[in-house]
Amino acid sequence: MIASVQCGCTFVGRPGAVSETIERLTMSRALLARRVHLGLELDSVPGGGLSVSAVSQHSTADAAGVLVGDRLMDLAGRRVGTADELFAIVRTFELGDRISFGVERGGDRLELDAPAGCMPLESLAQGDVLLDEIETTNGRRRVIRTVPAGDPPFPVVYVLPGADWSSCEFPLDPTAPVFQLVSGLTRLGFATQRVERSGVGDSEGPPCREVGFESELEQYRVGLEQLRHWDGCRSGSVFLLGISLGGAIAPLLADNVMRGIALFGTTARPISRATYDSAERFWRRAGVGEPELSRRLARLAELQRLVYREKLTPEQAFAMAPGLRPNLETTYVADRAFGRTVRFFQELDGVDLEAAWGKVLCPVLAIHADHDWVTTRDDALAIAALARAGCFAEITGVDHEMREVDEPAAFSPAVLEAVATFFNELSEPPRLSSYTRAT
Repeated sequence: MIASVQCGCTFVGRPGAVSETIERLTMSRALLARRVHLGLELDSVPGGGLSVSAVSQHSTADAAGVLVGDRLMDLAGRRVGTADELFAIVRTFELGDRISFGVERGGDRLELDAPAGCMPLESLAQGDVLLDEIETTNGRRRVIRTVPAGDPPFPVVYVLPGADWSSCEFPLDPTAPVFQLVSGLTRLGFATQRVERSGVGDSEGPPCREVGFESELEQYRVGLEQLRHWDGCRSGSVFLLGISLGGAIAPLLADNVMRGIALFGTTARPISRATYDSAERFWRRAGVGEPELSRRLARLAELQRLVYREKLTPEQAFAMAPGLRPNLETTYVADRAFGRTVRFFQELDGVDLEAAWGKVLCPVLAIHADHDWVTTRDDALAIAALARAGCFAEITGVDHEMREVDEPAAFSPAVLEAVATFFNELSEPPRLSSYTRAT
């Protein structure tokens, strides 16, 4: 494999038509920098600081001489007590900056330093990784594309991620289910595209956790527009793949030239209703019985009324009704829900997803995994019925994370098979007979 950086656009793989296309697209503008990579895995330490549990080879920390077991006290002279504090400091560095690590080792205080290195790229068994960017109203976003072997243009799968507020790029975790799915699609001849959220990975903009739904939707729309102008994209061959929460984005991007949409673990119901029902399933699975279950659900229903109808923050709702706190105060905290600004979920709850799916003209495959407690079989069947050309598939032995239930760390190849088969059929005249059509 050949690794190069040209005009700030990074690609891995063979020189040739695709890399030349990317270079032409990016030559005329200042490019988004690759983020700094320390190469540390850390655990919190009582009393402050972070304990080093792993150091990546050839990383910044490795070059500085940081060792497993060191206690990281400060970075570049700034004290760090939590992972969030560390992350905020790292985002201020640029490649080549000299970074100092203040560590405690065996009772001694050491100052170690090395020049900042960049985050490596994902490594595909087959295909290339390309980095590009888009411009939004609040900063640039990193675009990650994978390109299969062969000559462009290619059919492209635009991947819309679930509710994980971290990077959708996985250079350090090749076992991640999303990466396994992307890698598999690339091996089978599809290019893919992902767009990083605001303030995540290489992307500019405010922290992802502070951004509302409408603002995030804008970046996916801009990403789709740029994708269609990419020389590596075959005209009329753009597919959407909505994973979990990403399925709420899919019908809002779909238009009359979309080739097809596949969904995994998603729902068309309002997010308030969907999270209420998933909470009930979670508590039942955890062994919560009556009458405690009814009390918890009643508190959740009232909290959601205050948050979604009255537009209060959780903090305001709890101040008004302190009795709602038990069993809810870790999920709903201050101005956040599920670790993100509650405004994101309030805006999403106001979107009529059922109506949006009713306007989708292209073929839609809704996939349900039988061990998914976050969404249900009925959720997938409902989307298949709402779409003009919807179909349904069920996968056994798989959970909401696209993992085998018998091997919790393993991505299920059944997910790749279902998605790739559906998209392959649509690469020719549509043939949906392999799936159960919604009725």
